[in-house]
Amino acid sequence: MTADLARQADAAAAQGDLATARRYLEALIQAEPTVDNWMKLGAISRAQADFPAAMRAVEKALAMSPLDFSGLLSRAML
Repeated sequence: MTADLARQADAAAAQGDLATARRYLEALIQAEPTVDNWMKLGAISRAQADFPAAMRAVEKALAMSPLDFSGLLSRAML
């Protein structure tokens, strides 16, 4: 199930349907809250100009992996 959610989120994002991608990612995180999933949610939230949500997602990722380079860079850019 989580693999399906990840594929659907990626497909929606590739089509530019950020709202749908975000919904899939939020559901995916409920089942599998990984650093990568949090970072994807952060990227989608940032693309939607929802900077507070993007920062929350990045902070969740960094709580799991404090030295994650992508997370640190994303936090600095937000």
